[in-house]
Amino acid sequence: MKALFLPEMKYIAESENDTRANLPNKVKRPAPPFFDKYGIILKKRIMNKREFILSLLIAVFSITGNASEDKKFELMVQSKNYILQQYNIKDFGAVDSKTEYSTGAVQAAVDKASVAGGGRVYVPAGTYLISPIKLRSNVELYLEEGATLLGTTDRTKYNIPEEKNYNLAGERGLIWAEGASNISIRGKGAIDGQGEAVAEHTGRLVAEGVITDRNGSAIKKYVEDGNTKFLREFPRPQEENRPMLIALYDCKDVVLDGIHIKNAATWVTTLWRCDNAKLINLTVRSRAFWNNDGIDIIDCTNTLVKNCDIDSADDGICLKSHMRDYLCENITIENCTVSSSASAIKFGTASEGGFRNITVRNITVKDTFRSAVAIESVDGGIAENITISDIRATNTWNAIFLIAGTRKGTSTAKNVTFENIYCEIPASKPDAVHANYTVPDRKRNLYPSLITGSPASDIENVKIKNFQLVIAGGGTTNIANSAVSHLPEMDGRYGRYPEYDMFGELPAWGLLCRNVKGLLLENIKLQLEQADYRNPVVMDNISDIMIKKLEVINEQKTPVILNNSSAASIKDIKSQANTSGKMYEVYNNEK
Repeated sequence: MKALFLPEMKYIAESENDTRANLPNKVKRPAPPFFDKYGIILKKRIMNKREFILSLLIAVFSITGNASEDKKFELMVQSKNYILQQYNIKDFGAVDSKTEYSTGAVQAAVDKASVAGGGRVYVPAGTYLISPIKLRSNVELYLEEGATLLGTTDRTKYNIPEEKNYNLAGERGLIWAEGASNISIRGKGAIDGQGEAVAEHTGRLVAEGVITDRNGSAIKKYVEDGNTKFLREFPRPQEENRPMLIALYDCKDVVLDGIHIKNAATWVTTLWRCDNAKLINLTVRSRAFWNNDGIDIIDCTNTLVKNCDIDSADDGICLKSHMRDYLCENITIENCTVSSSASAIKFGTASEGGFRNITVRNITVKDTFRSAVAIESVDGGIAENITISDIRATNTWNAIFLIAGTRKGTSTAKNVTFENIYCEIPASKPDAVHANYTVPDRKRNLYPSLITGSPASDIENVKIKNFQLVIAGGGTTNIANSAVSHLPEMDGRYGRYPEYDMFGELPAWGLLCRNVKGLLLENIKLQLEQADYRNPVVMDNISDIMIKKLEVINEQKTPVILNNSSAASIKDIKSQANTSGKMYEVYNNEK
């Protein structure tokens, strides 16, 4: 082990073009001298006994592998708490006020910590009004319990480029960083974006011609005046014109831990092209305005989202791919609770590069308007080596949606597994308990889980194991009438914006699979609450179907329809109420 006398850090240049004064030793950004994986920055001094023991434990466990990643991370945090140089924002002039700005004080503390080689910017209990703050390398922003960084409602103070340029993505946030490494936001405090007021001010600026906006549409929201609740119309400026809360672009070694994030004007927590990021123990509460995605992971690698509790007006946890030459790769999402007025876990819709080696497990979904899990590969990218497991969804309108579409090119999906999935689908709008903004709730029959590729796209090797669906049912031809013969009508819709209901009425109430090569259904249980005119399962243009144990409850019709499909093996289909006398029927078999 190296000596415990550690060298002082030289000034870390933000870029090759950094020309600030007093930089005779300007160097490229080096790795921190000790435990660089977690960004622990030490000054030149002798460690005390406690620091030595904690640091030694981390080193030993990292070498031997005898501790879990969670334990290593916990030890790292304890060591960091004792070692980091601290910069209290009040020492730089910050004031506990909702009207007087503390932006300069917070930014000064961040800058001083960075120039010193790293440290903790400490935000004590209180409310501090800020405009955008730029995080810098080797700096931790620590929010004490009871501390709130309150975002300004003045849209003119946000430096948001008018063009939709993802190379300027970081500047779109209240807290933002670009090209930084070893940065973190931790603590039990909150970041509050006051998003509704920001969006309203943005709308006024659009109306006055100060900001150019392509949208110009209006939204309606329920507001209260005393005991009266009524609809009020608001302008809805495009999402690129509204600031995010946290926006990190092209950063490495990122930790967001424990904080409360709420009330964004658009996306809440966004990471673009970041590597080695950990988002853990976050609480997200954002139904302030439209497009309130809880967490967006865009073309990132080696990222962990864990133990997060999200309630959002748009997608809860969303993976996106905006660039053809990049992927979301090596991502784990686990032990999270999500409620959403869109989809809880979503891949897409932006999917130009794609998604590879993704694990999603142990997720609780509730009160969600669209899908519990949606994988949307529609922009010419890939979706492969994806495992979705241990999902429990209640009061959610769709369980599984997987599509390989053609919106911006021919897309693929391969090696996708859904395992241990439970979903309850109600008859009525599932997010009505939350919704401030009115979403059209057209009269419709409920939709099945859907696995589908376009005729030009490839979906290969899909496994659905231990899947239980409880659905209200009640589908009637008085609302819509679809038959297996109508399935070719889907072909003209694969280039549309992808959602589980994009194809309109479908001829199954439980599961519909189309244009797939290699499909395993194992231990499937589908339970219908009210009679439905459609069959439980429909397979269209499927090669090599294998069914191992499928049970249908409260259904009199034939459980499975195979249309223009080939079955490798079908075993153990049960339907006690079935009066058709058949467990499956084969239509138009040309394979």
